[in-house]
Amino acid sequence: MEAKNINQLVTENLSYVKSLANRFKGKGVDFDDLVSEGYMAMTQAAQKYDTERGTQFIAYAAPFIRKAMEQAIKQQSASYGMPKDGHQQLNKKQSRPLSIDAPLGTNNKYTLLDILINKDALSEEENTYFRLISEDLKAAIETLDEREREVIRKFYGIGCPHIPMADIAEDMELKRERVRQIRDKAVRKMARQAKTKALKTLLRK
Repeated sequence: MEAKNINQLVTENLSYVKSLANRFKGKGVDFDDLVSEGYMAMTQAAQKYDTERGTQFIAYAAPFIRKAMEQAIKQQSASYGMPKDGHQQLNKKQSRPLSIDAPLGTNNKYTLLDILINKDALSEEENTYFRLISEDLKAAIETLDEREREVIRKFYGIGCPHIPMADIAEDMELKRERVRQIRDKAVRKMARQAKTKALKTLLRK
């Protein structure tokens, strides 16, 4: 399936991801993290989706999305060895992560996902705009230390397939919460280094 069709499927069904994330609120994982996990899972489902099977896309994608969220909650609970609802106060203190579906600026309809997978669907003027932001994003990532770069690239699927936070934690032999802290610190650092207003706005949401 072409990138523009994948983006359309994901965008049209984002409300389902957010509604499901709402059901899991208070289970130990920040709402925005749940949305990010679900969003990435839905993108992966869209890449595998076969329109000729006659199955509605969201019916096909729902198990992928739910599994990703449940895995994130399970990993978070295991990291602390406490009940799933025991993280509510902790979550209130956590900074919001970079949102891959957040608009790039107040008056912009495009998102970070457009930069990453949908360049071919854009006009020449839009491509120039996104190229500047993409270059700014890459430059900001290069200001991070090696561990921060690894977390950012893997979690947001920049230059590689998206990897759930639980799997990143396992690969790096760290607790999931530690990976979250590294990610949030890296996002704040990138926001300070960003040159374009659009990227600064996105990173500071």
